Amino acid sequence: LAISFLFFSVMLPMLEELVKPLAVWLFGNQINTPAQGFALGALCGASFALLETFGVSAQSEDWTTLLLTRLGTDILHVTTAALMGAAIVYAIREHRYLRLLGIYLLCVSLHGLWNGLAILFTFSGLAEMYLPKNLLNGLDTPFAIALGVLAILLLALLVLSNRRMRPKQ
Repeated sequence: LAISFLFFSVMLPMLEELVKPLAVWLFGNQINTPAQGFALGALCGASFALLETFGVSAQSEDWTTLLLTRLGTDILHVTTAALMGAAIVYAIREHRYLRLLGIYLLCVSLHGLWNGLAILFTFSGLAEMYLPKNLLNGLDTPFAIALGVLAILLLALLVLSNRRMRPKQ
């Protein structure tokens, strides 16, 4: 469990949050505004989520269940990549490197929290089946609720950040 947390909740989010907005990194000098970086980052996150969902879909026969369970993860990828996209453009255009570092750490933390909750949800379900008496028994529902709440918060962050990126009239 500890190794799973280290890899999936720390190492993997650190790598993914750097790689997901690859197009923004590559074309950052040609992007004119942080809002454009936000939009391109969101597209990168959606593309990443789609590829990841296709990879998982080989293991599932029921598309409806797959899409509903992947919805939160998709929101996570779109939101964090959009935030990173804007931060990358701010760093390139306005030399706001501390902002980029702060957004990167926020995105890694959100991603790590998501993955950690998903690991606990999965392990609690497995523990109930195979180890009748353990600390994780009966916690799959609270972990599922926590994932749902986090997905709603991520969606709110995406929507509010998008509104903030719009030009003032």
